[in-house]
Amino acid sequence: ALQFETTDQRFHFLNLHKYGREGQLLCHIWGDSNWEEHASLSDEEVVKEVICGLRAMFPRKPGSEIGGEQQDMVPFPALWKVTRWSLDPFALGAYTEFQDPRATEDDRDVYARPEGRILFTGEGAVPGNIGAQCTHGAVLGGASAAIALLSEGVGAARREAQEEESPRIGELLGSGPMSLDVPILVEVLATGRCKGRKRR
Repeated sequence: ALQFETTDQRFHFLNLHKYGREGQLLCHIWGDSNWEEHASLSDEEVVKEVICGLRAMFPRKPGSEIGGEQQDMVPFPALWKVTRWSLDPFALGAYTEFQDPRATEDDRDVYARPEGRILFTGEGAVPGNIGAQCTHGAVLGGASAAIALLSEGVGAARREAQEEESPRIGELLGSGPMSLDVPILVEVLATGRCKGRKRR
């Protein structure tokens, strides 16, 4: 599985095998889990807590004895890295999007609404099912804003000279990484045009 849930609400696990990093797991500690004690723990103590959460999910199995001793399904890792986002001088624990629990998708539309010639984008300004609060949401939001700039920013004469349709976000959401058709996006950003379907 790419990601898996646990009954321990502090953690969210992502299987990095899918991304070519065999034997590696990424564990997020949710900010709203109220586990503030982790800030005062050593890296090894944080890892021990995470391993306890994993072992609760994958307990010892019968017949796993070695030398008469039952073995854990989840061994203690050989290597680990604990990041401390709240202490990072460039982030200081900041969260790029915080929404009131009463917020709706309409609010995201408001965030993304242009103000004159200024466009707003990011993971807070894309629909939740596209990638709100995620890096790929920021990428898709940026691509959408770039397309809007290019399609609206070209002069009328250039627009009339174009034989092809204006680039549309629907044409970019293809088969590439994160559902983004990277070659088409690069073409749009470089030329301002997309060799999409011809007008009929």
